[in-house]
Amino acid sequence: MDDIDGVWRTVGGRRIFIKNGQDLATAMKESGKFNTKQIDSAKRIDELFEKKKKLEQKKAEMEIKEDLAKPIEKNIIQEKVEEFNPDDYNQIDNDSFNDLSIKQNITKEQEDRLYDYNNGYIATDYAMGINNCLRDSSLEMNFEQRKTTEILQNVISKNKLEYNVKASRYVGEDYLKNEFNIEISRDRLEKEFEVGAKSINEMAGKIITNKGFMSVSLTDNSIFKDNVVKLNTYIKQGTNCFITKNIEESEAILNTNTKYKILKAYNIVDDYGYSQINIDVEVLK
Repeated sequence: MDDIDGVWRTVGGRRIFIKNGQDLATAMKESGKFNTKQIDSAKRIDELFEKKKKLEQKKAEMEIKEDLAKPIEKNIIQEKVEEFNPDDYNQIDNDSFNDLSIKQNITKEQEDRLYDYNNGYIATDYAMGINNCLRDSSLEMNFEQRKTTEILQNVISKNKLEYNVKASRYVGEDYLKNEFNIEISRDRLEKEFEVGAKSINEMAGKIITNKGFMSVSLTDNSIFKDNVVKLNTYIKQGTNCFITKNIEESEAILNTNTKYKILKAYNIVDDYGYSQINIDVEVLK
């Protein structure tokens, strides 16, 4: 292939040649080293990257138009506010989640620690103790908790989302009490939940800081889906975020002190008559 421009890359442990201008899925197919499912997953990732490029191009064009339309004024600096649009965000599927999780920037030593059942964080009860200490200044971490916290903060700081993602975070009634002073029962009565959603909407625009690590589900796959509150979490491209291999929760982790803005709230009733308050939130980088 000396006469063909391109690069060699390792994908899923296999070396393949990607020609200039060629997408990943086509290169994988031509290599003959991948099955149809793997190629289809790569196609979905290619589509997300293509959408990301189009959004960046659209943003650049809008900025040029705004600059041309501006009157020339001295000593006046205007802060540009990017308008939030939920259509710019996508929820990924399980195959794409798996592909992204194995591409994270993390050493073997760090990975072994974070997945360790006794002193780690991911898919362990140990995570609750760490977050309790981070969110309550009266609690003090022990040596092992501090070590795990520092490792996870470092790993998150080295990884960023490559496109806009719509994620989910499922929380209990304690969240409503702590953040909004709203008390609801576990009976999930529709009228009660509608009143709760209305109260939250009166606080639209409120910015909340999560002092602990903030876990979200990137796919529709989560063992916490039955919780009384669902945060539809919109996360911008470029946000520091570590995508784990915890497929049961399709877990991605945002760093400590993540800020997010309340957009709107509404009640959803399932086929069994149970209510769930949905709150749309935008993570602020």
